[in-house]
Amino acid sequence: MNREGIDALEQRVETLIRLCSELQQHNHELSLETQSLRSKVAKMASKHEQARDRLNQIGERIKALETSA
Repeated sequence: MNREGIDALEQRVETLIRLCSELQQHNHELSLETQSLRSKVAKMASKHEQARDRLNQIGERIKALETSA
Protein backbone atom coordinates (compact mmCIF):
# COMPACT_ATOMS: atom_id res chain seq x y z
CA MET A 1 0.00 0.00 0.00
CA ASN A 2 1.45 3.37 -0.99
CA ARG A 3 1.57 6.49 1.21
CA GLU A 4 -1.53 8.01 -0.41
CA GLY A 5 -3.53 4.88 0.35
CA ILE A 6 -2.36 4.88 3.95
CA ASP A 7 -3.20 8.58 4.34
CA ALA A 8 -6.66 8.01 2.90
CA LEU A 9 -7.22 5.07 5.23
CA GLU A 10 -6.05 7.09 8.24
CA GLN A 11 -8.42 9.87 7.26
CA ARG A 12 -11.35 7.44 7.04
CA VAL A 13 -10.48 5.90 10.41
CA GLU A 14 -10.33 9.36 12.01
CA THR A 15 -13.69 10.19 10.48
CA LEU A 16 -15.18 6.97 11.83
CA ILE A 17 -13.76 7.67 15.30
CA ARG A 18 -15.24 11.19 15.25
CA LEU A 19 -18.63 9.91 14.08
CA CYS A 20 -18.61 7.20 16.73
CA SER A 21 -17.92 9.80 19.40
CA GLU A 22 -20.72 12.03 18.11
CA LEU A 23 -23.14 9.10 18.07
CA GLN A 24 -22.21 8.14 21.62
CA GLN A 25 -22.85 11.71 22.77
CA HIS A 26 -26.17 11.81 20.93
CA ASN A 27 -27.14 8.45 22.42
CA HIS A 28 -26.33 9.76 25.91
CA GLU A 29 -28.46 12.86 25.32
CA LEU A 30 -31.35 10.72 24.10
CA SER A 31 -31.06 8.50 27.17
CA LEU A 32 -31.26 11.54 29.44
CA GLU A 33 -34.25 12.86 27.51
CA THR A 34 -35.96 9.46 27.75
CA GLN A 35 -35.43 9.39 31.51
CA SER A 36 -36.86 12.89 31.80
CA LEU A 37 -39.91 12.01 29.72
CA ARG A 38 -40.54 8.84 31.75
CA SER A 39 -40.39 10.89 34.92
CA LYS A 40 -42.88 13.40 33.51
CA VAL A 41 -45.22 10.61 32.44
CA ALA A 42 -45.08 9.08 35.92
CA LYS A 43 -45.89 12.46 37.50
CA MET A 44 -48.77 12.99 35.09
CA ALA A 45 -50.14 9.52 35.82
CA SER A 46 -50.00 10.25 39.54
CA LYS A 47 -51.81 13.57 39.07
CA HIS A 48 -54.39 11.85 36.87
CA GLU A 49 -55.02 9.25 39.57
CA GLN A 50 -55.39 11.98 42.21
CA ALA A 51 -57.84 13.89 40.02
CA ARG A 52 -59.87 10.73 39.41
CA ASP A 53 -60.00 10.05 43.16
CA ARG A 54 -61.15 13.61 43.84
CA LEU A 55 -63.87 13.36 41.23
CA ASN A 56 -65.04 10.06 42.69
CA GLN A 57 -65.19 11.66 46.14
CA ILE A 58 -67.20 14.58 44.76
CA GLY A 59 -69.56 12.14 43.05
CA GLU A 60 -70.05 10.24 46.30
CA ARG A 61 -70.79 13.49 48.17
CA ILE A 62 -73.35 14.50 45.58
CA LYS A 63 -75.05 11.09 45.83
CA ALA A 64 -75.06 11.39 49.64
CA LEU A 65 -76.61 14.86 49.43
CA GLU A 66 -79.26 13.64 46.99
CA THR A 67 -80.08 10.69 49.24
CA SER A 68 -80.35 12.80 52.38
CA ALA A 69 -82.48 15.47 50.71
